Amino acid sequence: TIEDAIKINKEVMKNVRVVIVGGGLVAVKTAESLLKRGCKIVMVFPEPEILYKVFDDNIGKVFREKMEKRGVEVIHKNKVKAFYGTKSVEAADTEKGVISCDMVILALGSKPNTVLAKEAGIPLGQYDGIIVDERMETLKKGVYAAGDCAEYTNFITKEKEPIHLAALAFQSGEVAGRNAAGGSERMGKIIENISAKIFGTEILSVGITLREAKNFRIKVLSSYLVLEKNDCYKPKLKTHINLMFDSESRKLIGAQMIGKGAMAWSNFLTLSIIKEVTVEEIAYFCYSHSPKVDEIRAEVIAAAKRAKDLFG
Repeated sequence: TIEDAIKINKEVMKNVRVVIVGGGLVAVKTAESLLKRGCKIVMVFPEPEILYKVFDDNIGKVFREKMEKRGVEVIHKNKVKAFYGTKSVEAADTEKGVISCDMVILALGSKPNTVLAKEAGIPLGQYDGIIVDERMETLKKGVYAAGDCAEYTNFITKEKEPIHLAALAFQSGEVAGRNAAGGSERMGKIIENISAKIFGTEILSVGITLREAKNFRIKVLSSYLVLEKNDCYKPKLKTHINLMFDSESRKLIGAQMIGKGAMAWSNFLTLSIIKEVTVEEIAYFCYSHSPKVDEIRAEVIAAAKRAKDLFG
């Protein structure tokens, strides 16, 4: 809550040692903010790699190493068992030993606040979110829900799931509001679309990961590239990119990217997934390039060409 943030802000100061429990986007962004304030950061989480729900392990490892270079101590594959202290926290006991600290922040994800829906007898999904259709109408006629408390149909997996993204909350809220007022709006096809700049690094993740594809038994052909490019105005820039294509339809279903220019590709790749664009169409897409501006570079095209060659 805002109140939590205000309390944390009052406590943080140079050399305060903070243990952040969790390895998701909120945990990473919190680590970045506190590091700028001069805090010493230790991140602890049980998953094999950082941003486990956002990246596959090869891309996650690259991002973790960038965080570690900035001074964040990352302890993955580790669980917190207890906290010690008298008047305030003094240590966190983990499976890999005790970590002394002055503050602990739990960034363990979120759950939908659906108390009102339960009281109204509105059905919930498997993640305790409110089930909605493309009009954002619940299973109770005339009642609408939107934002983080709703469960949306993922265009790729066709399964209901919570998708906690600000842009989606805004769009779904508008659709729900218009329809509640008598309109007939419908949401478009929905997938994960994440892009951000954290620790000075641009990141992108759209669609599903290889891990998710395996869970949903979707056969995938993936293309992973590390590209190093001499820019006319800058030194060598390295970009890491994953592209995932459905091995049967050859359509794009997921992409992850770290490096300069990654954010510029997010909406292009999202639209490509929604419009069911094939590997051939991306491989020879007529993209723009301006050396001085360099907003959109050719990494995605190169990765698609590699995938096309792998398809044969």
